[in-house]
Amino acid sequence: MTLRSSSRAFSRTATAGAITALTLMTMGGGAMAQVVPSATNGATLYATKMCTSCHTAPPKLTDSNLVYSGASAARIKNAIYGAGLDSKGRMTAGGGQMGLYMATGFIPLADADLNDLAAYIAQSVNSATYPLQCVASSATTPTTASPATTAACPVPTSPAVSLSSTAQAFGNIQVGATGTATITVNSTGTGALSITSIAMVAGSNAAYSVSAQTCGTVPATIAATSGTCTVTVQFAPTVAAAATGTLNIATSAGTQTVSLSGTGTAVPTPVAGLSSSAAQAFGNVNVNATGAAKTITLSNSGNADLTGINITVPAGFTSSTTCAATLPAATSCDITTNFAPTTAGAASGNLSIATTNGGTHTVALSGTGTAPAITLSASSLSFTALAGGTSAVQHVTLTNSGNGPLTISAVGLPAGFSASANTCVATIAAAATCGLDVTFTGAALAATGTAAAVTITSDAATSPTLNLTGNTLAANAPVLTWSGALAGVAAPSVTVGTAVTTGTTTTQTITLNNVGQSATAQALTVNLIGANAADFTASGTCLTAAAVPTTTGSNSCTVIVSFAPTSAGTKTATLTVNSLDGLPPVSVALSGTAVAPAAAPSSSGGGCTLGAADQPMDPLWMLMLGGAALVWRRRASRQAV
Repeated sequence: MTLRSSSRAFSRTATAGAITALTLMTMGGGAMAQVVPSATNGATLYATKMCTSCHTAPPKLTDSNLVYSGASAARIKNAIYGAGLDSKGRMTAGGGQMGLYMATGFIPLADADLNDLAAYIAQSVNSATYPLQCVASSATTPTTASPATTAACPVPTSPAVSLSSTAQAFGNIQVGATGTATITVNSTGTGALSITSIAMVAGSNAAYSVSAQTCGTVPATIAATSGTCTVTVQFAPTVAAAATGTLNIATSAGTQTVSLSGTGTAVPTPVAGLSSSAAQAFGNVNVNATGAAKTITLSNSGNADLTGINITVPAGFTSSTTCAATLPAATSCDITTNFAPTTAGAASGNLSIATTNGGTHTVALSGTGTAPAITLSASSLSFTALAGGTSAVQHVTLTNSGNGPLTISAVGLPAGFSASANTCVATIAAAATCGLDVTFTGAALAATGTAAAVTITSDAATSPTLNLTGNTLAANAPVLTWSGALAGVAAPSVTVGTAVTTGTTTTQTITLNNVGQSATAQALTVNLIGANAADFTASGTCLTAAAVPTTTGSNSCTVIVSFAPTSAGTKTATLTVNSLDGLPPVSVALSGTAVAPAAAPSSSGGGCTLGAADQPMDPLWMLMLGGAALVWRRRASRQAV
C-alpha cells in the first residue's frame, strides 16, 4: 500500500524489512491541514512499522497518554506533536519535523499521514489500559513494559460494502397504490462498516421515499464481514406517468447508489351508461292492470367492475332486471319497467339505478291510472209476451263513464231472455257506448214473471244491476207497440221540433198498434210526465178511442204531440200510454229545442228606413190632383182654338 504523503513514493513490501524505528518528530508548530483522515491508511502505517519499535514504554509526558486513551483523533494528533523520540525510539520532549527513520534515511510524514495515524489510534483503543502497547509476533516482550502484559499488534482492518441490488424496477403501480422494495446492505470487509446517510438523491421523483430501515440511527455501524441491514423504499405514484429516482447509501467504504424506476398507471374505473335516459311515458293504464313494458340497457364501458347496483322505482311502477349487484367491465344488462297502478290518477317518479363506484342514473317515469266504470240507460226492464211468443225488443245503452278503457268479456242473460243484438262484448273507450237489445220469450202458459239480473263481466271495479222482468200473457191478450221506426224499440225517443221559436207550436204524430192475436186493448190513458211536460201537449184518437182492436180490425190509434215552448232551451218529457187490461205501459221519450225570437231591426242601424216622404200618397189627394190636371188641359185646348 502506498502512503498518503508528499514522500509516499515507497511501498509496504519495499520498506518493511528496512525500517528499524518509527520516529515521530515535530520540527515546527504550524496548523495542520484540514483533511479527511483514513483510519485504514493509519493502520497500515502503525502495523507495518512494528509498533514496539516506536515506543517500548508508555510516554511520560502528560499529553502523550492521549495516544493510548483514544479520546479523539485531534487530541491524539496534538499529543504526537507534543512529543519526540529519543535515540532508542521512545517519545521525548521537544519538537521538530515528524517522519520515518529508515535505513535509507529520514522520510518526513505529511499532515495527511499524521491524520490517518491519529484516526487509526482513536478507532482502535478500548477500555483496557494502554491497548496499543503491543509486541509483534517476532519481538521479545519488554520486561519494563507497563502494563505488565502486552498483546500482539492489531491486524489491519478495512471496511467494504455490497448491496443486494443497485437497480430496482417497481413496474406498473396504480395511482393511489404503493409498491415497496427492500435493499440489503452487506458489510463484506474486515472492518466495521459505518453508514452515515440513507436518503433519496435530489431530483428524484417525489413518488419515491425511504419508508423503513433496520440499520439503526444514522450514523450507524454494522459489524464487519457478515453484518447486514435493510432499507425499504416505496413507490407511491400520484399521477399516471413513468418516474425515476436514485437512493444514496453513504458508508465508510464509499457511497452506494440504487437506481429506481416505475410507472404510475391509471386506476381502473367503471363507466356506467344507459341506452336511453329519455323519460318513459306509459300513458293511461287501468287500475289493477299492467301497461306495455319498456326496457333500457345498463352498460359498463370502463375497465373495472361496476359494483353495488341497486334499482328502485316509485309506487305504481314495477321493474325486473337481468342485472346482478356487480356488472363486469365491457358487459351490459337490461332493466324492464312497467306501470301497474293500484289507484286512479297521475303517477310519476324516477327509475333510480344507484351504484357504488359509477354514480346514480335516473330515468323519469310517468303514467295515469285509469278506472273504467259502467253506467246503464236503465236499471230494470219489463217485458210482455204472448204465451209461446216473443216480446218487443227493448234496447239498453251501456256507457263507459270512467276515464279508462272498459273491457267487457261477457254479458249473461237470465233464462227466458235473449239478446237480439249485442255490441258490448268488446273494449269500450272512455265515454263511449255499446248497445244491448233484449227480448223475452213467453212461457207456454200465462204467468207473471219474476225479476232476474243481467250479469256483466268486465274489468270495471263494479257493475250496475240490470233487472229483467218477463210477463207471459194469454194467447188472446192485446199487445200495444209503437209503429213505424218506433216499433219494437224499448224506450224509443221522438224529437218533436228543433229550433222552435218560443211562442210558436210544432207537432209530431205517433201511431200506436195493437199487435195481439184477438183481444182488444181497452180504455187507453195517455199521460205526459217529466221536467218539461208543460211544454208538450197530446191529442189524437188514442185519447178518444174507447179501445184499440186487434190486427183483425182497425188496430191502431194516433197520438199528436204538440211542442209549444215558453222559453229557450232543450225540453224533455215522456209520453206514456196505459190500458185497463193490465198491460205494461208503452212509453216514448220526447224532446225539442226552443230558441228565442229574432230581435226587430233597429231604426238607427244599417239598411233603409221609411220616412214620411217615402209613404204612398193618400188616394183622395191623388183624385184631386188628377181632376185639376184635366181642367187645366181643357182650358189650354180651348185657348189654342
